[in-house]
This record gives sequence, structure tokens and C-alpha cells, in this order.
Amino acid sequence: MSNPTAAMKNSRSWLLAGAAGLLLAAVMMLLGRPAGFSAGTLLLSLAAVLGLYAAWRWAGAERALGWMMAAAFVLRLAAGLGLAMALPVHGYDVEPSRAGYLFPDAYERDTLAWELASSGQPVWKAFGDEMRVDQYGGLLALSAAVYRYLSPDLHRPALIILLAAAVSALGLAFFWKALVPGPGEPSGWSREAALFGGWLYALYPENVLLGGAQMREPFILGLSAAAFWAVRAWPESRRPAVISLIAGLAGLAVISSRVAVIVVAVLLLWFWLEHGRVPQTAARRALLVGAGVVFAAGLTYYGAGWLSEAAGWDAVLTERSSGWVQLIVDTVGDRFRVPVVTLIGLTQPMLPGALIEPAAPLARWLSILRGAGWYFLIPLLLYAPFAALTARPEDRRAALGLAAISLVWVVVASYRAGGDMWDNPRYRTHLMVWTALLAGWAWSQARARRSAWLVRWYGVIGIFLVVTLRWYLSRYTAWKSSLSLIEFLALTAGLSALLLAGGWGWDRRRSRTGLRRGSRSPARPE
Repeated sequence: MSNPTAAMKNSRSWLLAGAAGLLLAAVMMLLGRPAGFSAGTLLLSLAAVLGLYAAWRWAGAERALGWMMAAAFVLRLAAGLGLAMALPVHGYDVEPSRAGYLFPDAYERDTLAWELASSGQPVWKAFGDEMRVDQYGGLLALSAAVYRYLSPDLHRPALIILLAAAVSALGLAFFWKALVPGPGEPSGWSREAALFGGWLYALYPENVLLGGAQMREPFILGLSAAAFWAVRAWPESRRPAVISLIAGLAGLAVISSRVAVIVVAVLLLWFWLEHGRVPQTAARRALLVGAGVVFAAGLTYYGAGWLSEAAGWDAVLTERSSGWVQLIVDTVGDRFRVPVVTLIGLTQPMLPGALIEPAAPLARWLSILRGAGWYFLIPLLLYAPFAALTARPEDRRAALGLAAISLVWVVVASYRAGGDMWDNPRYRTHLMVWTALLAGWAWSQARARRSAWLVRWYGVIGIFLVVTLRWYLSRYTAWKSSLSLIEFLALTAGLSALLLAGGWGWDRRRSRTGLRRGSRSPARPE
């Protein structure tokens, strides 16, 4: 027989979740533009909160996960609603900002979605060639459907913000479930890695800003996380995994077919890392290699032209808009324009520039937050491959594969968008599920080994920031310096090399004298 007390407690928890949904609806109606009662806002708010609560229970109902999901959802909503109110007053005098949109893409797509919703045309018209504002059409169609069926009387942009925030936060349930499974489920990664990675997913400033806007990225993150869980859960939970995988990949294909292809490639690699075995016969190995070559060729054919064409154009735009980029390109030559701009893209958003360059106060604080998030993440990504090389043999393949996925994508995103301080960081988030996992794993490894190398990589980034800040000060203030930009870069490289070489020498000395500290067992999967 069922336990009456447990049933009552379960009913009470659902009632509390429903009450939270009603409270959210009230807040949305008060702060949304336009304010006032809306049945669509009420329904979507209830669906979002109850859906997130159900996902939390499905993923294990752990308190840590609940706090993560709540923080992710609330921060994204607060950012979206707050910026919608602040940008018309404190933003730049451009049309998207005056309308309350941080991203021009979001403004154009959302405006067209309302026009389509109120026009009486079929929603599938969003996929037509005439809808150039959204090259894929999926988010445009989804937004138009929300407006047509939940807000036919007025354009309520906050509804799409609410939906984006909910889907992004929902991804955390799949992320956690994939890494910290319950009894009888496939072995997971360390709890510490999952905690750090989950909080990074929830709090990373770029994720928060994109998750509180009418952009594709929050949907990409949530759907990618669902597909990731499906691949990890495949051996023990075949039917739910198939459903989750099909839903996740189909949603990605509609939202962004190019990102869907990349995610499929990542998932295939991950499936092999987790479950694959090298075939024993030569014929089977040849078949596997042939299939891999065909898939790689198809992937290259699909994306290489788009990447190279866009990269060359973005490199030219970056050079035109930045004096110091022009200086570097003039020094090394035009043939190195794309590599130079790709390297510069790895520094975006440039934190010293955000601190010094003239900007409106709101824009400055947003740039500082975005830059601080990126420069906090970089040392973890730099430390991870070295930690993977010295991981336990049974863990090394998965750790190296994870590092390769994340680092290669960071470079590809930088190559694609050049030095653009908005598109470049935005593209990085497309694989944030794996980047967050890598960062969490690197953090747990550094703690388990009591390694000083993560601290040293933070030192390298600190040197870069201090020296670059000094160059920005000499450029924008009366505090002048006799050093050129190239000399500043050489100083950064020299000091960084000295720090890393000194750390290596110190470790060697301690090893020879027998003073090396003992390390605990690595924190990768059992």
C-alpha cells in the first residue's frame, strides 16, 4: 500500500510549485511590457515552473540541483526583464536598445515573429526564403506560435524570455542526471565535477545574458543537454534515451541545423569514448575508419565553406574597427590576418578594454561581467589537457576527448567570428554542456591532486590582464608608456614563460629532494 504521509507530502510539494508558478505569473504581468493580465502569461508561467519542478524530481531531487536550477531560471528572467526596462533609458541610442533588446538579432527576429503571428499567415512561413532575419526559421516559427496562441492581442516579448530561461534551466536537470546518476544507472563523474560544472552552466555571464533574451543559444543548451544525457544513459535506459535523443536532435535541427550537425559529431565521439570498443578484425576496423572518413568529409563539406567565408569577412571587419588589430596586421602582413584575428578572438570579451574604454555605464558593467566570466574559465581550459595526460589510464581517453571537444570548439568559434566581442563569445556557448563539464573536471582534478598548475595558469592570465590593462591605460589616459603594443605582448609572453618554467623547475626540485606532497585519487568516473 502507498504511504499516506508520503502521498500528502508529494501533493503539498506540487501545490507549492503551482503557487510559485502563480507568483511568477503575477511578477511577469507587473514587469512585462506591456503590463496587465494575460492568460498566456499565466499558462506559460505555470507550465515553466511545474516543468522545471518535474525535471528536478526526475533528476534526483537533490537540493544542490534545485538551487542550481532555481538560480539559473531566476537570473535569466531577471536579466531579460531588467534589461528590457533599463536599455531604453540607459542603453545606446539605437533601435534595438530603444526597444529593450540587448541583441540586435533578438530584436529583428522577435519583431518579425510578432508580425507573422498577427498577419494570419501560417507559422511555417517562418522557414521560407523571404524570412531572411532567421536563416534557420525554427526560433522564428516558435516565437510566432507563442504569440499567436498565447498572446494574440498584444506583443509580449517577455513570453519568449520566459520560455528561453525555462529551457536553459531545464538543461541543468539533464546535465546533472548524466553526471550524477541514481542507483542502477550508468556510472557518473565525480560529484564535485558535476557541482562545479553545473554552477558554471547556471552562472556563466554569457549564458545568463543569452538565456534572458530571444536568442537561439538557450534552446541550443537545453536541447544539447537532453541529447547528452541520452548518450550517457543509452545502455541502461534505452527507450527514454531514444526519446530524449530524437527530441533533442530534432529540436536542434529546427533551431540551428549547423549546430545540430556539430552536436551530432560530438555525441558520436562521446559515445565512442564512453561505450565504444575497437573492433577486433581488420575488416571491421576498416569499416569503422571508412565510416569516420565519410562522416568527417560530409561535416567538412557542410561547414568549411561557411566557416572560411565568414571568417575572412569577420577578420576584415575586426581589423577595420580596431586600431591595435590594424597595427598587428600591418606588422605581420595581410596573409596572417585571419590567424591574428583568430588569436585576438580568444581574448574577447577583453576585460581590460571593458574597464578602460569609454562606454555607457550599463554597457561597461555588462562587458566587465562577460569578460570576468571568460577570464575565469580560460585557466581551467588550459589546465585540463595537462591534467588529462596524467590522469589514470582508464580515465585518460574520456578526459582527453572532452578536452579536445571543448578546446577545438573554442578555436573554431574564434576563427568563425574573429574579434567580434558579441558573436565570438556567443558561439562558444553552443557547446557549453561539454565546456562546463571539462571545467568542473579540471577543478576537481586540481583539488584532488593539490596541483599548483591551475594556480599558475591563473597567474599567466593575471599577467596578461595586468600588462594589457597597462597598455589600455597608456592609450586612453594620460598615463603614457614608452612601450609599443608588440613590446607589451612580448613582455606578457616573457613573464608567463618565466612563471611556468619556474613552476616546472620548482616541482622538479621538490621531486628530487623527496618533498613532493602525496595526492589523493583522481575525481573522474569510477
